[in-house]
Amino acid sequence: MSSTFEVTVGTLVWLDGSMWTVHEISIGSVVVAQQRRLRRVATAALAAAFAELGVEYSPEDTDSVPLSLSRLTSAKTNELKLIERDLLEIIDSGESSTTTQLERIRIVAEREGVSTRTIMRRLADYRESGLVGLVDSTSTRKYVSSIDPRWDQACLKVLSELIYESTPTKKSVFGRIRNVLDTQYGPETVECPSRSAAHRRLDELAKGRQAFGQGKARRSIAERPQGMYGRLRAQYPGEYVLLDSTPLDVFALEEGTGRWVSG
Repeated sequence: MSSTFEVTVGTLVWLDGSMWTVHEISIGSVVVAQQRRLRRVATAALAAAFAELGVEYSPEDTDSVPLSLSRLTSAKTNELKLIERDLLEIIDSGESSTTTQLERIRIVAEREGVSTRTIMRRLADYRESGLVGLVDSTSTRKYVSSIDPRWDQACLKVLSELIYESTPTKKSVFGRIRNVLDTQYGPETVECPSRSAAHRRLDELAKGRQAFGQGKARRSIAERPQGMYGRLRAQYPGEYVLLDSTPLDVFALEEGTGRWVSG
């Protein structure tokens, strides 16, 4: 059965395990681009790449086959290739083998340590959509926390209040979070996560804040500019002065007190 694939300038294509964009189309070949890299590919090779995926490409499909595969890590892509190899073993040996398809499925399932139902589901998905049918939804979906977002908001509020206070303990932070939630929503209205989940979530929200580190570093991080650093273009020499306030490992004797002071 032949398939027709529509390729235009700007089309995303999946070649050799990475994403490319069609840059130029000429007779017998196509130029694809990846950032600043250009590569000329024969039209037959491009068609073979689409045919390997086992589905037709639709420019109107916002979640197209190449885009779905591009979201995967190299380790996940290699894992899909191994699964595809097992499925092709079941399909290709159908005519020459004396065993039934169910027996071949059972053999592969035992070898991979999964159930026969899993192999049958993978086989059905592969027959319908090709390699992209093997992409598990858990591989591309975004992480969704099971913790109440109101707990996250209270945690961020407490961390902001502690910037100019003494370095707290995690136990005291959890207590303040509980007080904020009880005050705002009522006692025991918002369910708090388990101890282990709360510690993990607190570490995630406090990352980059030095919430439990040195107070000086915590205040410095909070007071730094929120936007991106820009460029200063001097109009004349000496318009801007760069001051390096890094303390030096140099000491001197103060005449009046006789103390050693850092330079």
